Amino acid sequence: MKLIILGSSASYALPGEATAGYLIQSKGQSIAIDMGSGSLSNLFRFQDPADLEALILSHLHADHFADIYPFRLYLNFERPQKKMTVYAPKEAPEQLSSVLSERGKEIFKRKLNFKGIKEGVHRIGNFKVTFANMVHDIDSFAIKVEMGSKSLVYTSDTAYNDKLAKLAEGADLLLAEATLNVKVKDVRHMTAYEAGQLAKDAGVKKLVLTHVWPTFKDKNTKAEAASKFSGKIEIAVANKVFNI
Repeated sequence: MKLIILGSSASYALPGEATAGYLIQSKGQSIAIDMGSGSLSNLFRFQDPADLEALILSHLHADHFADIYPFRLYLNFERPQKKMTVYAPKEAPEQLSSVLSERGKEIFKRKLNFKGIKEGVHRIGNFKVTFANMVHDIDSFAIKVEMGSKSLVYTSDTAYNDKLAKLAEGADLLLAEATLNVKVKDVRHMTAYEAGQLAKDAGVKKLVLTHVWPTFKDKNTKAEAASKFSGKIEIAVANKVFNI
């Protein structure tokens, strides 16, 4: 199983970067998790986006879904026979199409087949996918992806919580948001320190820090996580490939 970072910046991206987007490939199949601004362009580097088994939107903040709009136009004009399955919070079809013209809404509905995310285990192609609702400003789903004996857990955007530690238990790779460099009251995101604590509590094999605020990436992010987790730690950057 491979994890390919399509984008990893929180909220906005500096030059050469993109916001949240992740491609998982294994045994000739693939799924994408999130499609923030700039991530679709990077997806083309690795495969035809139309060949995904499905797209998963972990939650409905724009830095995690913005490129769904050009994606639906690519499908409409370049792959007219393809309709993409999109797993997303149940309000996604109405909320995401609300900014479109009537013609745009028709294309949106015709090219994207939305399935409301429900907690629990699902099959997407040959992938075993588990969803768990997290602690954020809106519904936000952590995602565990398994293929054979290998497992990856993506936290989505969330405050630290015990349900997340349980979901991530023993994972080969934990892709954890580390938005903040210091804890901010009432902001439901993790710091790099908390991501390290999560990796330690869950006993994962490797920690990859993502969704870091763009200007924090070079300010001890990795060291903060390492103060709690003694295993392998890396920071996600666009187009980096991790073999699991």
